[in-house]
Order: sequence, then structure tokens, then C-alpha cells
Amino acid sequence: MEKKLTLRNVKRQAGIVCRLLLAALLIQGIAEAAAPTANASAPYAAYASTAAHAATKPIQVKRIDGSREWMTEQKLPIQAINGRVYIWIQDLRELFREVSLVQARDGSRVTFAYPGVFAAFRPGSRSAVINGKTLQLDHEALILQRNRMYVSLREAALLLHAGLRYDPAQATVSITYGEHYVVSADSDEPDLFWLDPLTHRLYASKRGAPPILAGTTHAKLEGYGYLESERLDAHNVGVTLKDIYGEPGLGTNVFKFIVHQDKLVLESQASYYGSRNVDSLSRYSGGIVLVDGGSVLLAKPDGTVTQKADIAKMLDSKEAMTVLYAADDALIVQLYDAQMLALVDLKKKTAALLYKRLLPADEQKRVEEQRKYSMDFDYDGDGLDFVRREGDTFYFTHADVIGTGLSNYSLTLQ
Repeated sequence: MEKKLTLRNVKRQAGIVCRLLLAALLIQGIAEAAAPTANASAPYAAYASTAAHAATKPIQVKRIDGSREWMTEQKLPIQAINGRVYIWIQDLRELFREVSLVQARDGSRVTFAYPGVFAAFRPGSRSAVINGKTLQLDHEALILQRNRMYVSLREAALLLHAGLRYDPAQATVSITYGEHYVVSADSDEPDLFWLDPLTHRLYASKRGAPPILAGTTHAKLEGYGYLESERLDAHNVGVTLKDIYGEPGLGTNVFKFIVHQDKLVLESQASYYGSRNVDSLSRYSGGIVLVDGGSVLLAKPDGTVTQKADIAKMLDSKEAMTVLYAADDALIVQLYDAQMLALVDLKKKTAALLYKRLLPADEQKRVEEQRKYSMDFDYDGDGLDFVRREGDTFYFTHADVIGTGLSNYSLTLQ
């Protein structure tokens, strides 16, 4: 049905049009009042565009160490809250590998351990306990989001004396920091260690406890070092420091330390150069085994040396060595360059190369001829492998130099 054009309808439609016009004018007036002047409109628009872009752009972290700069990777996005930047605790561990970060199982606190610094933070708190003193903060150092703990990058940087700059326009955090310590390879180990390569000081800590000075070592690094630790018993820890140097990384210094009740009580050093295996037996039924230059030390877990065997003197050799077997009465060592086994009688204080005691004359000659190629990668030495010990008898297998077969040999201590 077609509507009739009445005066009431005309007034009603005119009222609607007027209200629409008034609304449009009001919106335009608000926009004009809020708009900047013509001289300032360009930078304002640029800032607004950048801010909107930064709000959606993930925050990146740049590490600066001397002349080196690189972008780091995070498993979870970095959070920007109230002008502060927060990083997931697991990502902070990767960013600062020298730091021990331990989160309480109930989530009540996080401890931050580093030589000279021990701090405890609680989620949502604007205070922290740093080196035994309670300090007030101007922001929360620790927040909990989606059941994950995030740490303020600013607080972490302050504790490490690292430079920190946050550029919200570029959504980038720049951290200027150089690592100072050689640290334990696995931060989840119950015992943590830091070695200062400049002062040679060794620091020790149990997870969640302040680091303490264990002692000053004789370790002088020539290249890149890393630490590994092994708990020997309730009171003692064995620590191994490997120092890789030279091109292309063929040099290895192996330092071993025994830490007794958080104090450095014994250390050793063995040096190798080449592509062979540098790992030695570290423990035996009677205690600990350490290679110290041309000698082998047998010690108790508390660092007390029970025997010292001067293998270099016994064999009249200056070669480095590794230990394959140890007991209170005998050792089996392998010369590093020659890759030859030797049996050491600790009671008689004598040592003998096994190929001369076990192999027939023609095979001995072939072994000695092949020794001139000891620097080759495929050189396998005297071809002897230690298998086992039964009583006073040692059993070996031998692959002859020309590779035609495998033979069995045995030798009994007199």
C-alpha cells in the first residue's frame, strides 16, 4: 500500500535529516578540535603510525659484545607492560647463560645467582632481597602470566652491570654485555661452577644458593673453555674444565678439580694436540683418577692423593696419555700420539708397552713401521684394545696392522 504524504510524515522525515546533519557536524567538529596544527601534523601522524606498528610488532633482543652484534631468539614473545620489558625465565637463562635462575616449585619466588650477586624475587612484589638486603623497586621485577614466570630485563641487566636500551618505536631491546666466566655446561645440575679466566678463581654454588669462592686454580685458558661437574659423594664434587684452542681446534687442555665441602683441594692438567680422544677414566673402585702431565694420580673423593705414578719416567716418554683402566695395583694407559697401550705395575713402579710383550716379532715390526704415520686420521696405533681383567690377568684383542684378522692375547701380573 502506498503511504500518503502527510504533514506529519514530512515533519518526521525532516527531523531525521536534521539529526543526521547535526551528528555529522558534531563528529567533524570533534575531529577538527583534536587534530594537530598543520605544522605538527606530519610528525604526529608518523608517531601514531609507528606506535600502532610497534604495538603489533614482536619485541626483539639484540646482544652487543664488543664489536659483535646479533639478534637473539626467544621461545615466547617478550612482554611490554607499563613501559617495562619482561622476558620468560627460560629465555632469560639462554640470554644470560652465566646466571643460575631457579624457580621455586610452588612458584613463590625466583632466585638469581651469579658470583658476587644473589637475589630473590617474588611475583607481583616491588621489593627484592639482594645480597641479604631488602630493597624497594619502582616496578615489579617478576610477573606471572598464563602460569609462566616473566623477569624484568631491567633488573637482570642491573644485577649483571649490563647496558640496556629499549626502543619502543623499533620494538627492540639492546643489551650490551660481555660474558666474564666459564660456566657449567648444564645449568640443571645440582652443583654449579663459575671460573674466572682472568683471575683463575673458581666459584661454587648449589642450585638456589649464593655462589662462594672455592679457590684459585692454576688453569690458564688458551682458547674456549667449558665446565662439567660430577658429584662424587655427599661432600665432594669433581669438576672438569676443557680448554679448546688452536686452528682448527686441535689443541685441548684438560683441567680437573676436586672440590671438598665447597673448597678446591686438588687439581691436575693434561695437554693434548691432535684429533684423538682425550677422555680418561675419571673414577675407579678405589676413588678418583687424574692425569697430571706425565703422571697419573689416584685419590680419594676428598682429594687425598693415595698414589702418584710417574708414567713419563717409567716409559721414558714425553707423550701425553689417557687412562683406560685403574686399580690400586695397576693401570692401563694409552699414549696419545702413538696410540699404544702400556701396562703399569704400581707395586713395582714399572711400565711396559704391551705390543712388545704380546705381539709376535713380525707384527711388532709392522707396528713400529706404521708409527711414522701417527698424525694421519686413519692411524690406529698398535691395534690393541683392552677387554677386561680377571684376577691378575688382563685380556686384549688385537687387529693386525694390515687388517687381516683379530687375535686374542692375555698378560698376567707377576
